[in-house]
Parts: sequence; structure tokens; C-alpha cells
Amino acid sequence: MNREGKILLLVRPLHSFAASFVSIFFAVYLSLLGLPLWQVGLALTGGMLSSTLFNLGAGFLADRLGRRKLLSQMNVPTRQSYVMAIVKPEERSRVSGLINLPRSLTLAFGPSIAAYLMQFIGLSFPFLAAGVVKSAYYVALWFTFRGIKPPEEE
Repeated sequence: MNREGKILLLVRPLHSFAASFVSIFFAVYLSLLGLPLWQVGLALTGGMLSSTLFNLGAGFLADRLGRRKLLSQMNVPTRQSYVMAIVKPEERSRVSGLINLPRSLTLAFGPSIAAYLMQFIGLSFPFLAAGVVKSAYYVALWFTFRGIKPPEEE
């Protein structure tokens, strides 16, 4: 695996960990604010639908503008496409699996850690922590990949 693949393997779990902090506790937070459950469900549905639309739009823009220009907003389809473009064909399955394994583990343990820390720090902790960790992830990606073009863009 090349240097960039190893860096992705190390930083990708940060993004998933941060996402797991917020995903479950957003519903809890809205409920504690007094929203009825149907409105909490509606808010979560709206968030998922907007994420889906964003992913579709980002994929389209990545093809039109070039993947590198969207590195700062590296959502799932763009990131996966970029990774597959810079990894040797014979390493793609292995790299994809290696990147997704830590993601699954951090998604599993993030909510428990967030709930425990929320008791002592406050209800806003998961949101603040997620913002800080995701920002660090995007900065790490930018520094790592800012000068690398996939083969089809060279």
C-alpha cells in the first residue's frame, strides 16, 4: 500500500468516530429540547435525504470539475472514487476493506463513548467533538492529497 493509502487508513476512522458521536445523539438532543417524536423522525429523515442529494450532486460535480477540486468536501462517493483512482488496481479490494474496517469499529463504539462523556461535559459535547475531529480529518486529507492527481487527470 502506498503512503497515501496508509494515511487514509489512519485518518478515516476519525471521521467515522465523529459521525457516530452525532448520529444517535441528534435524536436524543432534539427529544430533550421537547420536540415530539414525529418531528424528531421528520428532522432525521430530512437530514438523510439532504445527505443523499448532496452525495448525488457531489458525484456529478466531481466528474465535471475533477475529483481533486472536491477534496475539501470529500464525501463517500468522491472519496471512494479518488482512493480507487490512486491505488494500484491489484490493491483496490484490500485497501477498500482496510479503510472500511476501522470505520465500522469506530461507528460501533462512538455512541457509547459519547454518551458516557455527555454525562460529565454536557449535551453539546458530541456536536462540538464531532466538529473538531471532522475538521482535523479534512485538514489531514487536504495536506496529504493536495498535490496528488489521479492518473486520468494527469
